[in-house]
Parts: sequence; C-alpha cells; structure tokens
Amino acid sequence: MSHNIAYSTADKADVLACLGSAGDLTADQRRRLAGIREYADARQADLDRNASDPSHLATWSKPATFLGLLGEELRRVDVPSALLPMNFLFAGPPSGFPRLPSSLDGYPAIGHLPLAEARPTADAYRTALPLVPEDFRHDLELLVKMLDFEHEEWEYATKNLDWYTQDTLFFSLV
Repeated sequence: MSHNIAYSTADKADVLACLGSAGDLTADQRRRLAGIREYADARQADLDRNASDPSHLATWSKPATFLGLLGEELRRVDVPSALLPMNFLFAGPPSGFPRLPSSLDGYPAIGHLPLAEARPTADAYRTALPLVPEDFRHDLELLVKMLDFEHEEWEYATKNLDWYTQDTLFFSLV
C-alpha cells in the first residue's frame, strides 16, 4: 500500500484554536472546519474504495523507510540533523498542541515545518543534491521545489498582505 503526503499552510494559532476550542468556534472557524470535514470524508471514501487519492507532494510505498534512507544520505553530506525530512514530515503537531491519537501502524501521520524554515531547508537540500546518489535526486528535487514555492508565497504574503498570518506548513501522511 502506498502512502500519500499532502501539505497545506496555516496559521498555527488558528489550528490550535480549533483543536482546543471545545466546540466554541467563530463563524469563520466553523466554516473552515466544515470544509476540512468535507475534504476528510471524501478522502476516506476514496480510501474505502481502495482507490488512489490525489497527492500534493509525493507517494511512496514506504515513506518512513525511504525518507529515513534519504536522511542518512543528507546527513552523510553534512545537512544538519534538524533539517532532515523525517524531522518535519513525521514531527507530529507543533509544541503546545494537544496530544492527537495515532494509529498502530503509524499512518496517518502528521508533520509540520515553520514556513520561516522552508528556505534554509531548501537551500541545504539544493547544496546536497549533486552529492547524494542518483536514486534520491528526483525525490529531493520534489522537496526543494515545494519548499522554495511555499517560502516564496509566504515571503510575498507577509510583505504585501496585511491579513496574512499563515506561518506553518502542515503535512499529512495517509
């Protein structure tokens, strides 16, 4: 069975407010939560039909194994441990969040990366790209592209949109 990695950006404080709200939500939070539930129900229906659902980043048969091996290669070429993919893709929710139950087999899994760390991570991966074995380059390029794009969007929005507060990339591995 393959596992998909999807991601989205959000304001960490808004997500925490929804999780810790005990049902006392603003109209905007209720609207967003209804959309999230609708999306989750559709994804679950896809899974129940044993169909492949769309992937935002990548699909791997054993992401923990592959990303662990990629991490070893990145560490070998001096990428700092804090920037290794397993440290944000499988990081769980940010600190301060309530404990979320996890499944016995590890999926679905949650990860997060502050948007401020997207560019330094992409830069480290870009430097490592020619140094890692060929078998890892395509997937590493996917991560670099995604991190670059999200950083550029975040940088533009924080400078030009006074309402923009998103600060975190959230990952879902299903």
